[in-house]
Amino acid sequence: MEALWFCFAGIIQEDLDFVRDYWNTDTIRASSHDTISGKPDELYLLPERKGREDRLHHVSAQQIEIVAENLLQFEEDTNWYQLYFEYILANMNLETPSNWADALNLYRELLLIYEENN
Repeated sequence: MEALWFCFAGIIQEDLDFVRDYWNTDTIRASSHDTISGKPDELYLLPERKGREDRLHHVSAQQIEIVAENLLQFEEDTNWYQLYFEYILANMNLETPSNWADALNLYRELLLIYEENN
C-alpha cells in the first residue's frame, strides 16, 4: 500500500491541483438564489470587489499556537517508507514518475526489488 502511494501520490495530486485551479478560476453565473457571481479565487482573495469585507474572521493567538504545535508534530512524524523508496530511487537510477504509466512501471519495479530481496 505504501509503495502504491509513493508511486501514484504525485500524479494524483497534480490532477487534483488541476481540477482545483480550473474550478476556482471558472466564473459562477448570477442566479436568483442567494449566491454571488464571480470567480471563486477572486471572491475568496479579493472579497472587497464584491462588497464582502465582512467575511473575515478573527483568529486568536491561542488558535494559531494550537495549529503551530500540531503542524510541528506532523512534520516530526517521519514516514520511513517514503525515505526507503527515495533511497531506492536514488541508488537504482529510477526516476520519479511524471504520468500514470511511469507510476505503474515504478510500482512494478519496486515489487520486483522487494521479491528479489525477500
